[in-house]
Amino acid sequence: MRKKVLVVDDEEDLTWSISKHLVKDKDVYEVICVNNGQEALNLLSQVPVDLVVSDIKMPGISGLDLLVKIKETYQSTKVIIMTAFGSADVQKEATSRGSLYYIEKPFEIEDLRSLIHNALIEKKGFDGKVTDFQLSDLIQMNVLGRMVMALVVTKDDEKGLIYFNEGNVVHAECGNMLGDDAFHKIVSWETGKFEFRKDERPEKETITQGWQSLLLEAMRRKDEVTPETKSKIKEITRQEQLDKIKASLNDFIKVKGVDLVAIVDNAGFARASFFNEKKEPVLDLTTLVNFIPAGVEYIQKVNNEIKGDGLKLFTFEFNERTLVLAQIPNRLEWLLMVCENEVNLGGLRFAIKKQIPTLSEVI
Repeated sequence: MRKKVLVVDDEEDLTWSISKHLVKDKDVYEVICVNNGQEALNLLSQVPVDLVVSDIKMPGISGLDLLVKIKETYQSTKVIIMTAFGSADVQKEATSRGSLYYIEKPFEIEDLRSLIHNALIEKKGFDGKVTDFQLSDLIQMNVLGRMVMALVVTKDDEKGLIYFNEGNVVHAECGNMLGDDAFHKIVSWETGKFEFRKDERPEKETITQGWQSLLLEAMRRKDEVTPETKSKIKEITRQEQLDKIKASLNDFIKVKGVDLVAIVDNAGFARASFFNEKKEPVLDLTTLVNFIPAGVEYIQKVNNEIKGDGLKLFTFEFNERTLVLAQIPNRLEWLLMVCENEVNLGGLRFAIKKQIPTLSEVI
């Protein structure tokens, strides 16, 4: 029998997008979407729901209030909290009220799918062989899932433990080693067995640096000279860069009226792009190659004439669409947005101001 997943968010565009992407798992679970907490409670009183995925900030009944009511009345229903207002206090509050997982917007839909899959698994834990999994993958899975648990790894007569607490690696021990050194030793093992111990916490926390830095350093130590290791480190670093770019571009797609956002060079060729999947494409990026250099040239000409760099944003209309071109500071690339003529330019400028520093850093 298929399980039921209820998605609650006051942004109808977001619930529509989530349900569309999760349809690929229709053989495993059914997705139901509502747009406020009261609708969610009404539905819960009529239909058994296995998992609720709820936004935290909604008019009326908030996500945290909904979480409390679910835990009071539907104890077997699990809850994932999602929010754009992420902070340690909010996460702690959600966890204390019974949230199973916590995910910050904007997020990759595959990360949400993974959390849903983990939440619907009825097993209390699992074990396996390190030869079947990469330890780095297991570590990333626990971090992204914001798990509270211990990963126990054994190799021959050696045993190591890595502790996770809500998105962080907080402690590791192996023999007489503690902290970073113990973590690096455990990750260096090529074979072995692992086991997860849910809700197990360490007596003390010995690791403070981020999990990505920990993994990169562990891989460097593991085999510093092999091309495979260097390639893997480069791959992770590049993936981090791509994830940040995708998250930034996705922020623009959330602005009502934006069809497409792309990072282009001075010649008009796209380095990265993000389409609004809910809309049919009106303009192809290739048709804009001749227009972008002209817009860039115009901005540069104006700035030269006024002896400054004050003009950083340029808009023009083409084929019943508004095109916005914004300079990415200290880079040769530009941010291009193709929008409906009625686009909310205020929201667009806010997104530009928010995301431009990130894009300038990661490109």
